[in-house]
Amino acid sequence: MVIPPYKLWSNSASSAWAQHVRVGFENNWQTISAGNMHTVAIKTDGSLWAWGYNLNGVLGDGTEIVRNAPIRIGNDNNWQNVSAGFEHIVAIKTDGSIWGWGPARFGQHGLGGAYISSPTMIGSDTNWQSVSAGSLHTVAIKTDGSLWAWGINQNGELGDGTIIQRNVPVRIGSDFNWQTVSAGNSHTVTIRADSSLWTWGRNSYGEIGDNTILRRTSPVLIMP
Repeated sequence: MVIPPYKLWSNSASSAWAQHVRVGFENNWQTISAGNMHTVAIKTDGSLWAWGYNLNGVLGDGTEIVRNAPIRIGNDNNWQNVSAGFEHIVAIKTDGSIWGWGPARFGQHGLGGAYISSPTMIGSDTNWQSVSAGSLHTVAIKTDGSLWAWGINQNGELGDGTIIQRNVPVRIGSDFNWQTVSAGNSHTVTIRADSSLWTWGRNSYGEIGDNTILRRTSPVLIMP
């Protein structure tokens, strides 16, 4: 979810009607992403901020302390986009490098099996363009249009044709025309450069959109 650079707001459920509650007084928030019980955001100056539940260092501040208000993560001012999963976070810097942190029971942060409590670079490539964190998996697109995924894969949500967990990024197919991607709970949806829609993963409730409830372990073209 992307919020224009303006005021950051949150919802309060203290009454029967949810009310907008302003978070702080700054007007320089640029992008934001909500995870399960945590939130992460980037300001217009490129700084990274997070708050909420912090089990296994999901916020990235090097601790497991719950933060009830935004706290800055590190000192860098070159964060470009960020995505919060169920219990992990992935982000891309302006130099094209990709970073992950938080728990990794299923390899969802792309850094192996150990939990990471502060932003850590995933691999050495610097040509990452966009990233989306699902519940326990992550998908990303490079500047060359190639598609990559990692994390849990028990429902084929990675799209590599298997149900094998991947602890580091693996390329999905051989195409170079992936444009946008979004990871859900146990499925993935994406759009190619020709505007065609492709999905895969768990399909118990028709979330794939192919008019079936069959699990798909590889990208399937959706024809409405």
